[in-house]
Amino acid sequence: MNCKYHADKESVSKCKLCGTELCEDCSKFSKKFDRCPKCAKKEISYLYFRIKHGLTFNVLSLICAVGFLIMYVVALCLGQLDKSFTIIGAIILVILLPITILILIYSINNLKKYKKYLEL
Repeated sequence: MNCKYHADKESVSKCKLCGTELCEDCSKFSKKFDRCPKCAKKEISYLYFRIKHGLTFNVLSLICAVGFLIMYVVALCLGQLDKSFTIIGAIILVILLPITILILIYSINNLKKYKKYLEL
């Protein structure tokens, strides 16, 4: 049988999702994504859509973390926190801000990667 995407080339493998016959060039693409070009683009565009919409929540999370930091610093400066709240707030900030920033950076990098794949 011949490749679905390159009719002049002999097929060497099949897409693991839809069973489409693939030539050697398409097979290299398939090994990278474990799908034929059509199935891979469909899945990548879905992931791109999910990450893009998840990015909104990541930005909101960062805004909330920064808001918490500002309120915490103001309360500390005004002397409105007792010792236990000071410690709890510091622990939350040490965990919350770095994780929020790392997740945001990770999401942005994935968004760029998937956008590049969609342009292939």
